[in-house]
Amino acid sequence: MRSKNSFRARAEGHIQYGKHDQSLFDVGETYFNDLVNRSMIQPIHDRYSGLIEGCRVHDMVLDLIRSLSNEENFLAVLNDTGNTSLPNAIRRFSLQNASENHSMTWATKSLQQVRSVFVFPSALDLMPALESFQVVRVLDLHGCNIPQGYNLKHLGNLFHLRYLGLRRTSIAQLPKEIGNLSLLQTLDVTHNKITSLPPTVVHLRNLMFLYTDWSTRLPSGIGNMTCLEYLLLRIDDSTMDAIEEMGQLLELRVLRIVFNKWHNNLVEYLRKLQKIKNLYIEVIDGRRSIGGLDAWVAPQHLCRLDTVRSCWFSTLPSWMNRSALPNLSFLWIAVRELQLKDLEILGRLPALHSLQLEVDHMSLGIHGRFVVGAGSFPCLVHCKFWGFVEPVVFQQGAMPRLRELYLDLFLMWEGIETSSSDGGLDMGIGNLPLLQDVFIEFRSEVASTEEVDRVKDTLRRAAEIHPNHPHLTVLR
Repeated sequence: MRSKNSFRARAEGHIQYGKHDQSLFDVGETYFNDLVNRSMIQPIHDRYSGLIEGCRVHDMVLDLIRSLSNEENFLAVLNDTGNTSLPNAIRRFSLQNASENHSMTWATKSLQQVRSVFVFPSALDLMPALESFQVVRVLDLHGCNIPQGYNLKHLGNLFHLRYLGLRRTSIAQLPKEIGNLSLLQTLDVTHNKITSLPPTVVHLRNLMFLYTDWSTRLPSGIGNMTCLEYLLLRIDDSTMDAIEEMGQLLELRVLRIVFNKWHNNLVEYLRKLQKIKNLYIEVIDGRRSIGGLDAWVAPQHLCRLDTVRSCWFSTLPSWMNRSALPNLSFLWIAVRELQLKDLEILGRLPALHSLQLEVDHMSLGIHGRFVVGAGSFPCLVHCKFWGFVEPVVFQQGAMPRLRELYLDLFLMWEGIETSSSDGGLDMGIGNLPLLQDVFIEFRSEVASTEEVDRVKDTLRRAAEIHPNHPHLTVLR
């Protein structure tokens, strides 16, 4: 992933702080974009948000990188190719599918200068002892099945460590000595059996990125970790103080919160987090707050917002317009009362790639068709509309890049012109030129089986005559 690669680059000092109070994150983004523009790397885009989530290199570029790395002694690689030679001074090494012959080389080589260590799962048994790496800055054991009882306390002696990757290593706990790593910037312990982090983790004052699972409980005192830019919080009745502490983390850019139940003071603390780019909130008990975020105003640089599983906006927030949110690419929200003009406002968001919009029109008694006009949603590729009482109509020129469409509709049949040749359900699917998948679920208590079958036939004909012949699923 792009983010993990840039974190490791920062950990080794390849990325330096920029001018005008630029963070390492911003400088790393600049470096990454420069490499893309030079065609050195190829970006990988998230299918829903359109954001870059990773990168790859062309085979020819990879060969060039390998050649230059070897010439400059940038990286030593041990693999199963039969090459067991190592340079005298090792700064970075990758242990891949190593044979037992490689273990003989450790006795003759000094590892005191090693800055980065990457170990593949099949080579874990041949990895030198942790205490061998006195000045290591990057240690990545991603995917290595660390055996139960393996002593990780020596991690606490790696005082120069900036990046520690323990993702998918089967560990059940971190040693308390982890708190000794005062220079640590990134800690990844996701996809493990860890139920809680040791209290000493709050001593990591330079930590910027803390990757944990939803099942991992954080200790009290996270408000001391003021450099944090990425945080996942699972909050229940015993950890409610974490919300107030969260308000002290002014550098947060990515915040993901799961509550057992809605916290009424959430907006008070969210207002303090003006650097947020990605916000996700979920309430487990399913009882969404009504108007719980109405008083919140999103920062202008917001890129992703997902609150559909936590609360209803009473109406579309006034800050949700093109000029206020030029970078918003992922928007999943629930708005109880949506007007046609609101859909037009959303349609003018210039970077929006994924939209999931739920309304509460059935319980509010709001009827009438919503029309998506020409030129609306110019970048949208994924769209979900839930809770509309009548079909949404797509005009020619609307959503020109849309590939996936999901509609969940309440149909008040007496409001449909059943005498028309298409049953009043010409939604303009043929006006969506790149459409590939359509999923429609109708909910109606008054329509007969015959009427429902006629509607399904109408939609199937629309899909058949579409140039892309999109896959259609219709449920009732």
